[in-house]
Amino acid sequence: MTNDTHTSNTPKNDTPLGATASHNIATNWISLEFDGKPDESTRNRARSLGYKAKRYSGTWIWKASWSPEAEDFAMEFTGEPMEVIVAEVDYAARADRREELAEAAKTRARSKDVSVREISDNIPLGQPILVGHHSEKRHRRDLARIQNGTRKTYEEMDKVKRHQRAAEAIRARGERRRSPQYWLRKVEKLEAEERKVQRRRENAERERNLDRMRRLDRCLGTLAAQLDYASSWLEDVADELPEAAREDTEIKPGDLVKWRGWNLPVLRVNKKTVTVFRWLDIMTMTYRLRRSELHEHTVRSEQQRAEALASYKKAVKARAAAKAS
Repeated sequence: MTNDTHTSNTPKNDTPLGATASHNIATNWISLEFDGKPDESTRNRARSLGYKAKRYSGTWIWKASWSPEAEDFAMEFTGEPMEVIVAEVDYAARADRREELAEAAKTRARSKDVSVREISDNIPLGQPILVGHHSEKRHRRDLARIQNGTRKTYEEMDKVKRHQRAAEAIRARGERRRSPQYWLRKVEKLEAEERKVQRRRENAERERNLDRMRRLDRCLGTLAAQLDYASSWLEDVADELPEAAREDTEIKPGDLVKWRGWNLPVLRVNKKTVTVFRWLDIMTMTYRLRRSELHEHTVRSEQQRAEALASYKKAVKARAAAKAS
């Protein structure tokens, strides 16, 4: 009787897979580096939690945005609390690397183009393939080389454009992170998220849901660390913050504020936001802007403010009358 069940003679490795992990407060990313290659089930679990594998200097590192579940997954392999670090992203170096890749692709494209031209120059214009002639194979081979070389030239030029666009985007991102408005918006966003999580924590406490309370406590701890980091950055660049973006700047209805090159009249003012009208050059259209987005503030006289608000109210009434008729 034949046994169809095959057993492997390779000894099974029961040693658990180790790893090193860290949580970067500056980017809020978890970096997980396994000691070996994880099995398929581990890779699928990692992907389901938001992890993505990226290759750095020949090493595969799994990265994911921080969450309690992603942190627990990493701690299964580290066996210890995760290391918390503060590491700024070197956007200039990343952009330089992209430009180097673009230059290398441009060099390859030029080389391919020169090779294609050298082959095509040896074929007279309009020369047909002489079937049965001793030159037939060489002619067909040269045409195939011209076609492949031209295709590769265009592929390399596409890479040049892609790397150049990426370099420009990376440099622009680095410039934004040095802007005081960026850090003011970052602090406001983190404070709003902290308040939202705190309300969820209070609801979980009323419901006596201990598991959810512990999870939200971890979220609050991470948000507090991020808020401290962003606040320290904001303190360093606070002197560069435009006057219009400061909360203590007195903006009154009827004044003008500048946003992305547009001078817009103010309708209402709150502590964090400013509502403007004449949005998109439509008198009755309003839009709410964050103070952190404002660039300039123009103070108007009382008469100018009254005239601006009166023109807005008149346009609103005219629009309502037009709808009613």
